[in-house]
Amino acid sequence: MNIKERNRQNKAYVQFRMIFDIAMGLLYIACGVLVMMAKKFGIDFSVVISRTFMWSLAILLILYGLFRIFRGIKHIF
Repeated sequence: MNIKERNRQNKAYVQFRMIFDIAMGLLYIACGVLVMMAKKFGIDFSVVISRTFMWSLAILLILYGLFRIFRGIKHIF
């Protein structure tokens, strides 16, 4: 394997990783919003988990989603 081929493969991996991180970040944010708005959708988590834990989980999911998006954007620069 020569240098040009290795650089092309590395560039493709970085692009894939960037897109994957952004997509996963959006998915985590969507899950966090879903957990926050579960009551409006008719999903009752109060039988299994407390309301405080539910909000903590939603905030944690959203923050982790933002981190994944930041990490994906960081690959651009």
